[in-house]
Amino acid sequence: MVVAPTFPAAAVDRERNKQSRELENLANEPRLLSRATVRRLLYGPGTPYGAQENGLGTTSAVGKITRADIVECHRSWFNPANSEIVIVGDIGAAEAQAALTGIVGRWSSEGSRAATVSVPARAAISGVHLIDLPGMEQV
Repeated sequence: MVVAPTFPAAAVDRERNKQSRELENLANEPRLLSRATVRRLLYGPGTPYGAQENGLGTTSAVGKITRADIVECHRSWFNPANSEIVIVGDIGAAEAQAALTGIVGRWSSEGSRAATVSVPARAAISGVHLIDLPGMEQV
């Protein structure tokens, strides 16, 4: 799976649809809307921290992801330089090494190193910020 995933088209479509449905369900979740608003206010909408609504992306972005995009992302970022393998259980070091050599021994090192992301400066905020959800009931 790590070294040579196939990313079947049917599975990509299924997961894209599942994520789109989840995003639609979360669109009116007050708790998540308030968190997203606080992040935008604290970090600014143009930063990775402020732009993420919920960690799942946006319906628009998810709908545009293709199998080719996923294959390219995996080729670029999932490589030995960006990975750590952790083995837990009743296994000795020699046995673990032998098992890993058979699995990742042919793993290519081509691709990119993970980017360093800096923490943005906090935005100066003040005032009252309302999120209007017409028709939403309070209980």
